Amino acid sequence: MRAYGWTQCLVFLIRTGDLETDRLEELLSGEPGASAKEQRDFCGQLRRALQDVMDAFPARAVASDATSRAAATHAMCHLVRLAVCIDVSLEGRPGEDGEPGGGTFAALFTEFGRVRPSAWLPWGPVGLGGADWVRKLETLANPVLSRAVRQDLPVAAALRYDEWRRSIGEYARELFFRVPPAHPTAGSTGDEHDEGAGNAEGIALAALDRMLGGFREPAPYHSPLSESLAWAPARTLTQPLVAGVGDLAGPVIPDLAVGYVNPAFRTAVYSSRSSPHVDRWWDQQPLRDDLEAFLTWHFTSLDALTRPLLVHGHPGSGKSLLTRLLAARLPGADYLPIRVELRSVSAAASVRAQIEEAIAAQLGESPRWAEVVRGAPDRMPVVLLDGLDELLQAGGENWRYLEQVVAFQEREFLNRRPVAVLVTSRTVVADRVEIPRGCHMIRLEPFDEPRIARWLEIWNDANQQYFADERLRPLDTAAALQYSELACQPLLLLLLALYDSTGNGLARTRDRQVSGVELYERLIREFLIRQVHKGHRRDPGPSSTMVDAETEMRRLSVVALGMFNRGTQSVYAEAVEADGQVLLDEWEEWSDRDFGRFFFIHEAQAMVRGSARKTFEFLHATLGEYLVARSIWLALKETAEQRDCRRLYALMSFTPLVERSQVAENLAELLDATEQPLRGELPGLLDRLLRDALDGIRPGGKLGYEPRKLSGLTRLACYTANLVVIRTMVDAEVRVSALLRTRTPTEAWRRLTGLWESQLDAMSWDVMSRAISTERILAEDAPAKGESGTGADVVLRRSSQLPHQQARRDSVVRPVSVDNGLGLVRRAEFGRGLEDEQLLLAMGIALATFPEALGPEQVSGCRAAGVRALIDILLAGAARPVERLDAPGRLQRFLDCVGLLDELQEDLLAVFLPAVVRRLDREVRRLPLEHVPHLLLSLATQTARLSDRYEERYVLRRCLTHLREHASEDAEWLSKVKQTGAELDEIFLAGRPHLTGSRR
Repeated sequence: MRAYGWTQCLVFLIRTGDLETDRLEELLSGEPGASAKEQRDFCGQLRRALQDVMDAFPARAVASDATSRAAATHAMCHLVRLAVCIDVSLEGRPGEDGEPGGGTFAALFTEFGRVRPSAWLPWGPVGLGGADWVRKLETLANPVLSRAVRQDLPVAAALRYDEWRRSIGEYARELFFRVPPAHPTAGSTGDEHDEGAGNAEGIALAALDRMLGGFREPAPYHSPLSESLAWAPARTLTQPLVAGVGDLAGPVIPDLAVGYVNPAFRTAVYSSRSSPHVDRWWDQQPLRDDLEAFLTWHFTSLDALTRPLLVHGHPGSGKSLLTRLLAARLPGADYLPIRVELRSVSAAASVRAQIEEAIAAQLGESPRWAEVVRGAPDRMPVVLLDGLDELLQAGGENWRYLEQVVAFQEREFLNRRPVAVLVTSRTVVADRVEIPRGCHMIRLEPFDEPRIARWLEIWNDANQQYFADERLRPLDTAAALQYSELACQPLLLLLLALYDSTGNGLARTRDRQVSGVELYERLIREFLIRQVHKGHRRDPGPSSTMVDAETEMRRLSVVALGMFNRGTQSVYAEAVEADGQVLLDEWEEWSDRDFGRFFFIHEAQAMVRGSARKTFEFLHATLGEYLVARSIWLALKETAEQRDCRRLYALMSFTPLVERSQVAENLAELLDATEQPLRGELPGLLDRLLRDALDGIRPGGKLGYEPRKLSGLTRLACYTANLVVIRTMVDAEVRVSALLRTRTPTEAWRRLTGLWESQLDAMSWDVMSRAISTERILAEDAPAKGESGTGADVVLRRSSQLPHQQARRDSVVRPVSVDNGLGLVRRAEFGRGLEDEQLLLAMGIALATFPEALGPEQVSGCRAAGVRALIDILLAGAARPVERLDAPGRLQRFLDCVGLLDELQEDLLAVFLPAVVRRLDREVRRLPLEHVPHLLLSLATQTARLSDRYEERYVLRRCLTHLREHASEDAEWLSKVKQTGAELDEIFLAGRPHLTGSRR
């Protein structure tokens, strides 16, 4: 497609607008002189010609259809920017004080060069003599403008231009009268807008009709089918936000026309560096709150006719509602909106065939696409493709679907049927589709506090009578904000409001502390009770209602478990069917029912070879994560009561609990709330299950639940890891000697963690090392002389540093955490301890943490000496000494190292201190004895900075014993050793440093 410059834009606007040409003809009748004054006069004439076109533009825009207006507005914006540039150029006076500013204008001038043409409005001949005008303008004006805008202008002029550029949107709005705001400059994304342009409290895109419509009388339809298609979407404005939720006796669900609060959004233009599937990338993009203004800009630009607008968002963010609103709000005089649910059309069909299929489903007839467009003259078709993520689930070549959309737009463009396209998709699958470069993208943002408050105001207004009849208080913002992670999603905010509509349940949670799991239980159960009542003509009674609600809860749990144990964020319907047949006895009678009636489950669908393939996904992951934790808790309870662990093994042998931190947190809360006697039985039960599993004792018979193929050894590793994680939830401290009933706990722990490391993937193994903290201590019942075993034990504690993890197998690109080396040592310490070759890993951390150690000639002073000393100690600990030192040299190395430890934060100190203390234990006899007490007290001070470092304290006291044994007959020396021991005890008891010069 050929590109055109400002000269074609000017001639196009004059010719197609039937404007007077006297000023332009006068401009082209002669040639500009060489003097600066003559060239300035020429620029002034050109500026007046531009002003004539600008003054006539409002009337021309009102008389144009939407397609012609888009082309003319696009061209006019280039002329507006050129006019601004000429104005500033004429005001500048070279030679004034100030730095040159010409570079700004030179760069700006190059932006004028290219604008896409309007193929249906000829840019070439544009009337008699039009081509000659273009050639003359290029010959005469371009050299003059080039010199004018490239000359060095004073700073004052540059600042004036910057002010104009910032307000160019307002400048163009005044010029265009009722035409929407000016387009952004070339290369921008349309983010330069007035802060006042947005409407943070806008409702249901109500301003869109005012911004886009009312320019002219609509042309009559040539086809009844096209007219029906155009008017049908308006009926959706009176439909409730969510269908199938409300009932005559319950609260009122607001209509779409009043209940949709315009969300904030972020904008971007796709390039090779874009990562639209990553939330962190989106968080760096410009945030806007003027959705109506942005959509107005888009649908009056030529960009809309050559590339689709991509709308991303998480489930429940309102993407489908946005397409329904757009179909209803776009002015019928200028636009022909056609909404296509991609889940309901053939996934393998062409874009045109999918549109025709959607039209046939809506109208009951099967017109051809070209007939529909011709039946609505002077109207721009706008195709709204809702649910690209659902189409991607069908596989095949759908990863190239957006390229097919672009090809469809280009073909229609050349056939003089230009069409705008909008496509919605979940954010997480954006890496599964090829996105054409240059596509404009937005992501719908979660509700902020003002939008939550605005939505609740709408909810309370709609339900005034219901609240009065039921003697309920309106739901206030403070009550909803207690659970902001749910309230920020529009559909889940509705779920909170529905829950509060039964006895003000949400408001009552402020009167006492309600745990997260208790809230999720109430939210889901109350909704299910409501659904149970709707499914019966008569009230089934409280007991029957609760039984039915529990049955529904377990069925929903099958969906949640299917996602969790497959490591995905969605699950296919056939997989749910297979799982349900195994996990639930009563599944068969319910297998054909539709999960879509639970509005907090997103049901996606794609048509493959004439049949629907469905997938399910929770609108918010926390609901599914709660149901997973609840299912495992119920399986534990069943195991304790029936001594049958088949269900527990089936549910916990495919995915480590710690892969989803919220599942682990929810399960911990459920265990904390477990009442006696079950609570007291859990430690012994978990210990027995773990030992049985390691001894090869399998559950009696197979349950048949197999969400994915794993080897028996991998399932054993996953199951035992989950049992240990749950064991640390039940008791604050767990000793391996008791857990595994072994006299060699360190060796047993090493073998168990070796199983996990060998069978779990790298990410799961890393998260396990974060989820459980380990500490090696002296065993209380150390083996007697002659007995096998060691004197050490391993204490396990549940860590509070577990990172939040999302499902990882649902995306082509896996998130990989950045590991600066601390993770290497943490994992080594978790499984085996920092000994021998593992010290080399710690050395690697030292090099990564202190890069100056790689170039000693570049650093000096105590810090550099400490770095080198630390590395020497780590190397020596690996039995690879780098140099031989005498006693004073060894002492100095330890002192330099202690000086460095004093500067470290606690996380790094916890890595390096054990290695230094253990090395001191080996070398204490080879140091100058008179200086060792000071060294011991210095290391004790660093140990006191860390909590529960019993092993280091024991080693330091053992070093003190070596000193006592070395000079047992020297009274003065023994006195000093005794005093040092007392100071050690004082430091350890106080838990704070006592030495002058140490960190306080």
